[in-house]
Amino acid sequence: MGKNSDILSVLQRICQTYPDHSAVVEDDVKTLTYQQLWQQSLRVAEYVKRQGGDCPFVGLNLPKSASYIVGMIGCWMAGKAFVPIGTDLPPARQSDIIHHADISLCLDADIYDHAMSYPMSTTISPCLPHHKAYMIYSSGTTGTPKGILVSHAGLCNLAQCQQQGFAVDSHSRYLFFLSVNFDASISDILVTLTSGATLVIESMPQERLASTLFDVIENRKVTHTDIPPSLLRLMSPEHCPSCLQTIVIGGEPADIDTVRRWSRKVRLVNVYGPTEATVCTSMCRCDDQWDAPLLGDVLDHTHYSVYADGKFDVAEGELWISGIGLAIGYYKNEELTSKKFPVIDGVRYYRTSDHVRMTKDNQLMFVGRIDRQVKYHGQLIELEEIEHTLRINKNVRNVAVVKRKTDSANDKEAIVAFIQLMNKDIVQSDVERQLRQCCKHHLPKWMMPTFFVFVDHMPQTPSGKTDLHALSVMPMSRTVCEENHRYISEEEETIANMMADILKLQAMGPNDDFYLLGGDSLDTILLLSKLQQHHITITPAELRQASTPRQLARIQVRHRSMCIHSSQLEDQWQLSCSPAITTSVTTTKKPDVVLITGATGFLGSHLLSEIFRNLVPERVICLVRCPSSAAGLERVRDTYHKYGLDLKDTARLEIVCGDISKPYLGLAEDAYKKLSEEVSAVYHCAASVNMLANYDQLKDANVIGTRNIIELCMRGRRKQ
Repeated sequence: MGKNSDILSVLQRICQTYPDHSAVVEDDVKTLTYQQLWQQSLRVAEYVKRQGGDCPFVGLNLPKSASYIVGMIGCWMAGKAFVPIGTDLPPARQSDIIHHADISLCLDADIYDHAMSYPMSTTISPCLPHHKAYMIYSSGTTGTPKGILVSHAGLCNLAQCQQQGFAVDSHSRYLFFLSVNFDASISDILVTLTSGATLVIESMPQERLASTLFDVIENRKVTHTDIPPSLLRLMSPEHCPSCLQTIVIGGEPADIDTVRRWSRKVRLVNVYGPTEATVCTSMCRCDDQWDAPLLGDVLDHTHYSVYADGKFDVAEGELWISGIGLAIGYYKNEELTSKKFPVIDGVRYYRTSDHVRMTKDNQLMFVGRIDRQVKYHGQLIELEEIEHTLRINKNVRNVAVVKRKTDSANDKEAIVAFIQLMNKDIVQSDVERQLRQCCKHHLPKWMMPTFFVFVDHMPQTPSGKTDLHALSVMPMSRTVCEENHRYISEEEETIANMMADILKLQAMGPNDDFYLLGGDSLDTILLLSKLQQHHITITPAELRQASTPRQLARIQVRHRSMCIHSSQLEDQWQLSCSPAITTSVTTTKKPDVVLITGATGFLGSHLLSEIFRNLVPERVICLVRCPSSAAGLERVRDTYHKYGLDLKDTARLEIVCGDISKPYLGLAEDAYKKLSEEVSAVYHCAASVNMLANYDQLKDANVIGTRNIIELCMRGRRKQ
């Protein structure tokens, strides 16, 4: 793999070299070998060729999953560039991206499943260096996200350099932690797959994954992962599983103490690079002498220049990047492309707007930004885009958004919106509620202002512009009014005290919102942990929906009301037993008629495949919830295609339309009796799996359904 390599040729060679090696493992349940990864990508490629039209882009509206990886590679095979459209983005933002890129085909979960029924493409489009590879949307100053269009030119170079820098090989297991909205996720995918390594995916919410990260790493035998420095700060190297060898950090400066502590435990690599230069342009192996945010060693075929006052190669100034990884530019924005990608003396550069300085050891270190772009939670944000969104409200006269330190004891930084209203009679709380709703509709969550501060007048500079520096140091003191400080339960007060402790606030009222007062994803992890220690069980999803002490206390009360005492459960179990069950026929040594439930799921479909391969019964009956046998067979076929299985032996396969949660499995009494007398073995795989559902919601499928299957086994012919 070198400078001029084709990323698909590299992946194809890896798939041929390691066909049976695990390429992607999702939730330790779904595994794709490299051969299956390649074959499923060919199915997506065929679908995209037939349905993609003339648009050069295909949207990937898929969560972090094996399907996302297959979709990405399939787009390249079809000669298309992919555009990540995260399922967690607000609908309005998804719509803006689709409209701006003129996307006619968007792969979501349903379309992806349909694509798996297509034949494998027999041809693969070449990925030449100048061809479009992907487009990532980032914050834009006009209120519209800007599309950064990246070619294939730098992908192989990036993967090869990171393989060496991270020490990734075919024995590595790389945890895919970052969001698909973050371009660094692309390099995590490529450095893994071009090494013949295994990409480990956990689909749980990121807050939950972060809070159980060490458990996941140990259980999945993870050797490499890429995580934000702010999360690494909360983790103790003393408790790190021994299997973890390398941690990659980037996106924001890491604090010195965290870097020093962790560099003694693992290979800690700090990466730097803008989206406009194919994810990463330099890397630095950290050690216990780390004392500054160094950019590190530049990747092959990449060059750094420091520019100031019309001169290059000065000691301090703006970082300019040149080399094979530079993006094509900003889609549909030639003016901005010309400004940010100037050509000087025949060399094309990207102006990063990053302020850097040369150290005494001739190392470049990051100093800060030279424009109004800021890094927040690892994401590059245009503050002007937030301002543009807030100006939509007719009650707003003027607005300014800054990233600044709050007045809380933890000296935390936050995005703060200063609002000047049209007149003083407008109710500020009403406007704040409207503005938050507007932001929620138009902006991704990492761009949401933490605080709204209402001012009578905006401070101005001598030239008449808004004085942003004055706003960044303006006091932001906050008090809790007496009315809001009255708790109606001890649990409310306990939760409020925990929140105040985490946010470093003097006090919190029962109706104060954890997130509106500055709580972020890392604070969420801490709060959930503290709640658990006090035997208050709240899920991340519940906390996102109910984030005040009073709301959480009510949820806890509701949880208790839904709990069932073991004695009550015992009564239910005793009552559910049928009094008259007979068995009249002795078992056979080898089952000739097999009944399987759950064949349209992951486990059931693989089990069905093994039954045909190893047991070779005369008949296999699949109990499927479906309107007709034909529809049921189609569901089984679709599942087989989805998981790369081959359903050949349909002559011995029989579909029975039924429902395990209903009496007689949803069958007529004579059909049920016939089934009980014919079947000699039962494989029960059907279940409802939902971590957020309560007992009552799961009971019909999982408890009643299992009881009904047991009753079937005890009637008619004796069964295995």
